[in-house]
Amino acid sequence: MKLHCPRVQTSACGCSLQTGSKIIGYVSTLVGIGLLVSGISLALDKHEQERGTHKQEMDKLSLIIGATSAGYGLIFFIVSFLLLCGAIQAKRRCMLPFLVFAYLNIVLIVVLIPWIIYEGFFILTFLLIAPLCK
Repeated sequence: MKLHCPRVQTSACGCSLQTGSKIIGYVSTLVGIGLLVSGISLALDKHEQERGTHKQEMDKLSLIIGATSAGYGLIFFIVSFLLLCGAIQAKRRCMLPFLVFAYLNIVLIVVLIPWIIYEGFFILTFLLIAPLCK
């Protein structure tokens, strides 16, 4: 038994698949560059202003989050650029890394949503209660 994938003729915006892929490729490439630059900026950020005794912890956390964001941005840029090249040259094989990355992002988001909600509740509670304790 052979499984057949459905074929579509237009992209989400109503234009051809090639044009829609080019638009997504251009936008995603710009987003990847933005993530890469902001991640590098955050990783290199040194907290010059006084933050009490937590300056070293803030610098370490900034480095970890920035490096993670820069790495994610670099991967996002590469797969988006491959999507763009595949759309321009009409080569489906070049688009495959972007599709795999998109599916992995969906799985990551589904897994992380409960954790983000759980942590967000405690962060929000801390932000609301901490000023009252002074």
